[in-house]
Amino acid sequence: MHRRAVRAQALLDANKELPFLAKGKDGQPTLSPYLRLIRQQADAMVRYASELGLSPSARARIGALAFAPDAAPLSPSEDPWGSFQVIKGGKR
Repeated sequence: MHRRAVRAQALLDANKELPFLAKGKDGQPTLSPYLRLIRQQADAMVRYASELGLSPSARARIGALAFAPDAAPLSPSEDPWGSFQVIKGGKR
């Protein structure tokens, strides 16, 4: 929905001097109705990211990183990341 509204707004703004404005009922410039939709969808994405723990503060709040610092390391069969290959990198 957000992407569709952004694309529609971009089509409206093409070759316009005053972007993000549309003609109102009386012909006066008014804010584009797509701006409200874009803002609402962006706010929803921020809320979803918070609920899913996609930021460090959200992860701390939901307890995703609440491992005890003195806990024993997981065995390879228990480690959910154990099946991934480690790519060595860094400065040489």
